[in-house]
Amino acid sequence: MTPPLPPPKVRILIGEDVAEIAFLMSQALEQAGYVVMVAADGEECLRLARETLPDLITLDSIMPKMHGFDVLRALRSDLETRDIGVIMCSGKDFKTDRDLSELLGAFDCLNKPIAMPLLVARVDAYFGRRAVTSPPMISVAKEARVDGFRCT
Repeated sequence: MTPPLPPPKVRILIGEDVAEIAFLMSQALEQAGYVVMVAADGEECLRLARETLPDLITLDSIMPKMHGFDVLRALRSDLETRDIGVIMCSGKDFKTDRDLSELLGAFDCLNKPIAMPLLVARVDAYFGRRAVTSPPMISVAKEARVDGFRCT
């Protein structure tokens, strides 16, 4: 069973300077039913966020012209953009970036390289969509266990 599509015109802005990564992210999110825009640097991302007011932004922590965390700070200090959801994407010191993401009010921080199913799952989680998962694993010995619970 596939998850229901998001409401029409749910817009996601991808702030990513590596074209190949931006392409993979946009393909995955479009296939999941989202409308996607891409910004190749921090200044463009901030400009597009202010002009289009997307529902969510995936934001690379290190981009040309303006770093992702500076974009996030600018978004949070602007009354028009302060409530836009942000998922940070980090390719460096993940713990530090995760802590800073949380401090600045990001919804999540994903470590690169990002598996596209994980990206879609985290975006779905932001919008409250139930992620489709595989059935629970069952191991059988003298008793059965379902997701860590003993079943006799």
